[in-house]
Amino acid sequence: MPLTPKEQTYCEKKWAICTRSLENEFDIGSHRVHLIDEIKNIFFGFVENKHFSENACIALYYRLFLFSTLVLMQVIQSKGVSVPGVALSDLEPVWRASQKWSASASDTLELESTLGNINYSLKLLMHDLGNQN
Repeated sequence: MPLTPKEQTYCEKKWAICTRSLENEFDIGSHRVHLIDEIKNIFFGFVENKHFSENACIALYYRLFLFSTLVLMQVIQSKGVSVPGVALSDLEPVWRASQKWSASASDTLELESTLGNINYSLKLLMHDLGNQN
């Protein structure tokens, strides 16, 4: 079901804040984010339904970024390809920042409950990728 103009505007504002936050905090612009269109669709779905706070939205975006990046890393490594200069440890600051943003959100319990499956998948991916190095 398409978003109403009000919902679309709300989601677009949150998206702009979150993409700018990742760029400002880690110098990772949206043009460098793998599967950005899919991430945006998932982000809008969560934000439209839950109306998360700004801090929760930032945590959400960071985790969606991490998830897409880790899946890509796993696919690349499963093909036996090594990408110099790309390491799991490079992503740990983004993970910690997402936790910090979540902890400072007024709706952290709702966010973390909503992200249960994503959090579980992130931990599995980080464990698997950490053991492959």
